[in-house]
Amino acid sequence: MFLFAIILITEIVLKLNLENEEVIIDTKKTIRDINKFMQRIFLFCFCLLLCLDLPVHSYWGKFGISLNYPGVGFKYIYRTKNIFELRLQYLPTEESDTTLFGLRYYRIYPLIKNRVLFYYFGVEGAYFKYSERYLSTDFYTVNGWLLGVYLGLEKFFLKNFSINFDLGPYTATAMISNYSKNEFEFVLNASVNYYWGK
Repeated sequence: MFLFAIILITEIVLKLNLENEEVIIDTKKTIRDINKFMQRIFLFCFCLLLCLDLPVHSYWGKFGISLNYPGVGFKYIYRTKNIFELRLQYLPTEESDTTLFGLRYYRIYPLIKNRVLFYYFGVEGAYFKYSERYLSTDFYTVNGWLLGVYLGLEKFFLKNFSINFDLGPYTATAMISNYSKNEFEFVLNASVNYYWGK
């Protein structure tokens, strides 16, 4: 999701800068290449999760924390099958800062006779802000919204530790000054999770 926001922001900035500079970048090809790579990672992880079989365990805690690139999520589990996650992602670089705040909802379903592998579906909404320095002292800021649905897998490796992957279509709207742009892409999310507090 974070990568999708950065790609959308890059397209807006390049479109605004093309009037003043001769910049030739094939962003559509770059987006397609990134999507192919992310889909290959998802398929690899999906196959890996299905091949591993660990002992049955008690998996539900009341709270959880998830680590993802480049951020963290805080989870609350409601009635064992509903998870709400507040997600924060922040990526500072020398030229720019990107921040994303999101809320995710998961509905969990255990695979038949398997208490360590679950599939889930969910929805996510997020706000992002991107600030870039284009001269030594000048800044510009892009704000936007992401909305997506996804389907994923979560695999428990220990009683309280799991890893999950989800993939789904997302739409994003970014705005800078009087210009705005909408994009639609498939996004892969991955995180490592720890649950506690029965």
